[in-house]
Amino acid sequence: MQWLVAMLFKLGRVSLTLNSQSLSLLSTNSDELVRYITKREYVEKLLIDIRERATDGQIRSAKEVMKDYFGFTVSSDDDDKIMSSFKNRAKDKVEVYDDILVEYRINPKYPCKRLMEEARKRLAELLDINEPTEFFKTVDKKRDDLLDDSEDTAPVFDFFKGDQKKIFEEAVKNLAYFGNSKTYVSDQELLKVVEEIETIVKDGKPFGKIQRLPELNKRFEELHMGLLEKEAAIMDPLVHDDFLKVKDVLDTKQFAEVLRPRINQRFEEIWDKLKKSNDIAAIKNIKLESDTLKIKCLDEIDEYERTHQPAPEPPVAPEPPVAPVVPGKESIDPTLVQTKVKTKRRKNVSISNVAGARTYSIETEQDIDKFLSEMKQRLLQELEENTIVTLS
Repeated sequence: MQWLVAMLFKLGRVSLTLNSQSLSLLSTNSDELVRYITKREYVEKLLIDIRERATDGQIRSAKEVMKDYFGFTVSSDDDDKIMSSFKNRAKDKVEVYDDILVEYRINPKYPCKRLMEEARKRLAELLDINEPTEFFKTVDKKRDDLLDDSEDTAPVFDFFKGDQKKIFEEAVKNLAYFGNSKTYVSDQELLKVVEEIETIVKDGKPFGKIQRLPELNKRFEELHMGLLEKEAAIMDPLVHDDFLKVKDVLDTKQFAEVLRPRINQRFEEIWDKLKKSNDIAAIKNIKLESDTLKIKCLDEIDEYERTHQPAPEPPVAPEPPVAPVVPGKESIDPTLVQTKVKTKRRKNVSISNVAGARTYSIETEQDIDKFLSEMKQRLLQELEENTIVTLS
């Protein structure tokens, strides 16, 4: 009886299930199979059933999917061998999907993320099926979806393996540069190039159009660099002027060489940013950054002077007259009366901060008076007791 069960199992006529786990010649060691069939301890645990074999159509479906999806052909018609080969290739493919899905976490802009997730899920579900009959039925049922996945994901795999990925990344980077500065761009040619790049990058399946991106990227970089150079040429003299204002004040101080290296380095950092920035908005913001640095440096010069320079000696008072002695009244020595010397604090204020960011339209003398009145009120707000306001 036991020999007959073993023979029928080998011929594929019956199926064996142990603890809800389907056994096969490929997944289970032969010694273990003999033990399961012959040992008394497995009599009540081992289930024997007439095996429902895969139909010819189901086997054809599995072979077709393997050929188109995995590029692999199998000549055997044995259910177990076909299933084993299919699942081995499917497991390798799922690992490739996993590697690519990591790329989407690094750069969500890559195309076809949802397609790859769904295709990976559909293939992984087959790996969880261990019962041959159910496996072949499922593959046959999902044949069209699996073949579509094979066709649709092929250009995505090529995208990540070839040069298209790098070209696409360059386009995404250029759009990011432009996105930060589009408010300041009015050049129609550049706007047209950006529109064409966006159309390709945002396409659900851009693979047939990526070949146009190298030329568009090159044209974008030429036009964008021209705007960067133009804006940098406007900002450079403004930064230089702020530097000279600080330098002129610093040159009058005996401690100039103490602060000069640090001040020079900070302005060098701004000039370096002006030369290397790829962002028009960042270059335009350098005007405010330079103005802020100018005021900060002037404040540091004043602060250093207050904390490191000796306090001024009080003026020598003239010899006081001798006060007459009045009987019954204590005389006061005038030399004991100290004169308190007040030192005025210097407050550095940027002219641009006083004028504000608003735009003024001057048409009449009354407009001038109104403007000057507003400037006066703002200066009065800056003016404090014992303070000298320095505009720069």
